[in-house]
Amino acid sequence: MNTKTCPVCGKPFTVPSLKNARKYCSPECKAEGHRRQARKRSMMQGHASPETWREFAGRPKVMTAADCKRCQTCIYRAKSHGSGLVTCDYLILTGEPRGCDVSETCGRYSPGKDAKR
Repeated sequence: MNTKTCPVCGKPFTVPSLKNARKYCSPECKAEGHRRQARKRSMMQGHASPETWREFAGRPKVMTAADCKRCQTCIYRAKSHGSGLVTCDYLILTGEPRGCDVSETCGRYSPGKDAKR
């Protein structure tokens, strides 16, 4: 008989022989251990963890150039035709940072249809 320590809960448990060597003390700890391993593999591959998803799910939505009514008619609005991504090209076109968030109170808004290029 061998005594081992469960890597999940830390409780000592006995196994009959090395041939029947279990790693976990119970089926619950085994399931939790496999979940931890899967989470670790997922994070090593660059995927977001469930904790990260929960953290971002509670945050309020940030307004983007696609959401803003004023941005729809601004000369600095640019739309990527391939991805459909809508952005503010003020920095690219003027060489100066916009200095404000995308909102109805943007200080750089200039009405027009097409961006100045």
